[in-house]
Amino acid sequence: MIEQLFGSKTRVKLLRLFYSNPNRSFYVREITRKIDEQINSVRRELANLLNVGIITSDTTNNKLYYEVNQTYEYYKPLSQIFGNIKNSKSKESSNSRTVDPLKALGHIELALYTGRFT
Repeated sequence: MIEQLFGSKTRVKLLRLFYSNPNRSFYVREITRKIDEQINSVRRELANLLNVGIITSDTTNNKLYYEVNQTYEYYKPLSQIFGNIKNSKSKESSNSRTVDPLKALGHIELALYTGRFT
């Protein structure tokens, strides 16, 4: 459904990637591997997002890196939409069932959380 709202499956995957990793830069080949899309569609959508100002680019060591533009005027609302969404191929199917990660563990009688609390 969100793909229909934003116009492109690749664009939505890119937004999920960038907003889930706001302090990280990616180069094109890395992006294509992470979102499992064709390089041509990735390049096209990167150009669109760059023109709008949602992402920025920088060249380092002869590689063009892209990252989310945290000064973009709609950064916060987009972050609220895409920052919490997990990449899932099964979401595209309306018949898919989501499994609660805790239910997948089965019956748990005791769970311990350890750490230093100061």
